[in-house]
Amino acid sequence: MPYSLKEHIAECYRRAEEFAQLHKRASKSQERGILWTTRQHFLLLAKALERKLQEAPRRRTKKLKSA
Repeated sequence: MPYSLKEHIAECYRRAEEFAQLHKRASKSQERGILWTTRQHFLLLAKALERKLQEAPRRRTKKLKSA
């Protein structure tokens, strides 16, 4: 079942929180670094998808105006 863009964004934030919790429990420095970096990647992905979601209505409007 494909995700909607909003569901994908929510999943990225959920996963980022999950990795933050794993980071807090990790004992090894290297493991904590990897978990933190993964969390940051999920947050960046969520932000990029939010920008894409905000741009989507503008694109449709521009296409309709030019037609």
